[in-house]
Amino acid sequence: MARGPSDFRYREATSADAASLARMDAECFPLHPYDERLMREIVARGALCPVAERDGELAAFAMLDVHPSKGDGLLITLDVGGRWRRRGLGTALLGLCAREVARAGGSMMVLTTALGNAPALALYRKLGFTDAGVIEGYYGHDDALVMLHEDAAAMASLAPDEG
Repeated sequence: MARGPSDFRYREATSADAASLARMDAECFPLHPYDERLMREIVARGALCPVAERDGELAAFAMLDVHPSKGDGLLITLDVGGRWRRRGLGTALLGLCAREVARAGGSMMVLTTALGNAPALALYRKLGFTDAGVIEGYYGHDDALVMLHEDAAAMASLAPDEG
């Protein structure tokens, strides 16, 4: 029986997580993964980086930049390890990101995803992201679809309970 996202521990990543984040990113995006150095830099500069783990094992993470004055968010990446997919972790992490956008006074979240990434497209559309444009050749092997969600406060309701 699949377990829901409440069976996971959620916390903010630290620079000590950089190697694990990079390994998962290489699993999820083998053609263009972020390396350990870049992961460490993103965490160190203050990007929001919620992780989901079970028994100390990284299951999923997200990285989000929040605009310093507007509060709107730019999703850098959303990674869910292969054996942890289809358990609601992507939704939970996007909810956590949206909660922080709403707390910062923002309302919008924007992201890019490869046009060929059908599971990601399905998730984002299910959660209310809309297509905002295409960037040809963005990923080299694939075009990027820019997607926008204009109600972070509503999406924040998908976040796991605090506590």
